[in-house]
Amino acid sequence: MRIQAALLLGALPFAAFAACSIYDPSLVGTGGSTATSGPTTGPGSTTGASTSGGATSTTTSTTTSSGMGGDMSTGVGGGATTGTGGPKPCGTAAECPGADTECATRSCKAGVCGVVFAADGKALAAQTAKDCLLAVCDGAGANKTIPDDTDTPDDANDCTTNACATGVPTFTPLATGAACATGGGKHCTAASKCVECVADSDCASSVCDTLTSKCAPAGCGDNVKNGAETDLDCGGPTCPKCVTGKICSAGTDCVGGACTGNLCAPTCTDGLKNNGETDIDCGGATCAKCIIGGACAGSGDCLTGNCQGNACFQNHLVINEIDYDQVGTDSGEFVEIFNGTGAAVDLASYALVLVNGSTSTGYLTVNLGSAGMLPAGGYLVVGTATLNATAPAAALKINFALASDNIQNGAPDGVALLNTTTSTLVDALSYEGSITAATLPGVGVVSLVEGSPFPSADSNTKNGSLSRLPNGGDTGNAASDWLFSNTPTPGAANVP
Repeated sequence: MRIQAALLLGALPFAAFAACSIYDPSLVGTGGSTATSGPTTGPGSTTGASTSGGATSTTTSTTTSSGMGGDMSTGVGGGATTGTGGPKPCGTAAECPGADTECATRSCKAGVCGVVFAADGKALAAQTAKDCLLAVCDGAGANKTIPDDTDTPDDANDCTTNACATGVPTFTPLATGAACATGGGKHCTAASKCVECVADSDCASSVCDTLTSKCAPAGCGDNVKNGAETDLDCGGPTCPKCVTGKICSAGTDCVGGACTGNLCAPTCTDGLKNNGETDIDCGGATCAKCIIGGACAGSGDCLTGNCQGNACFQNHLVINEIDYDQVGTDSGEFVEIFNGTGAAVDLASYALVLVNGSTSTGYLTVNLGSAGMLPAGGYLVVGTATLNATAPAAALKINFALASDNIQNGAPDGVALLNTTTSTLVDALSYEGSITAATLPGVGVVSLVEGSPFPSADSNTKNGSLSRLPNGGDTGNAASDWLFSNTPTPGAANVP
């Protein structure tokens, strides 16, 4: 039995070393030198062989060797050895070499140092947050990471959904337009960026600037009903007035000034042909009569009372242009008559009177009958032969001699067109002063001033003519009917 015990004890250190070598190499001896016979404590002579480390020791004794119960770093056989192998003896685990970890702790069992490994999968106290992984023990004293899909990641972006896929962080974009708050934004783009707006409906102004992804302020030209507008880009305190038929809240929202049932109502000033009008804002039973050129259904729609072919025409011949500014006898002056009546007119009943100064001795009368019939839309140029030679061939022409600058020869000056058959003043203009009492042949004393006088002009410094604009127009107010033109146009349409 003693021999068997010696053999068991001799085999024990090797197994113990093998188990502890994973924990700490310092627990294992380097193997001693060959043990020699030592003193024994009892009689007898028993030979036993054991292995210590890598060397073999031989023991001869008659009783149990004291080496068997000695330091485990010595040879198992009795007697002292010089080897250091074998488990460390201990009283407590704290006496064992090394340091404890979460996955391996020192132990002291039966006076021998060992190590206890934590179970495979035991979670460590220290973890990396939001990485989809769990740090655990591997069951052999070390640690490892395993997937943990509950350890959700966070990319600090409201426009993605954060999740784990078998230990791998995943970030799935939210739908375009989804709500967000990152960076002060409100809606997600297709590129998962949180911005102020991605659609017009995201903005109070209903206008989202797609380049900046910011809401644009309400404007009167953004083609959106926003701000204080009552209808699309109109109405309210800042935008243009709305036309007829548009939504309004008060008459001030409408071009015509009338808001009925929250809609702009037709008026004679709304810029539309409505309200029974024959032309825009004129004609019909409600609005003012139309001027020359306006559309009409009858003579009552025209200011002149002359409706022909659904158009308003002048009801008389007009003095259309006066070139009065040529100084001296340069033969440049002329007076132009225009027929805007819509029908041919026989000039046998007409005369032109040139008024110079305030006495009848300054008058010059030119009978127009020799020109014949003035066609509708036609021009008659009363001027010198030199001037008429350059006038358009289509114009009628009457030559007269300028004795001493008959159109301009002292102030005031004026021109009158007479109907000698009816003895009436057909048209007149007073310029360079007002002629309010001219005695005209067959007519008597008349005023050459129509409405407000034409502003006085200095004929010596201006080079051009007085022209009716628009061509052939006559509202009865000289101040608005006549303008100065830099380009005289005898026998042709006037230009500004």
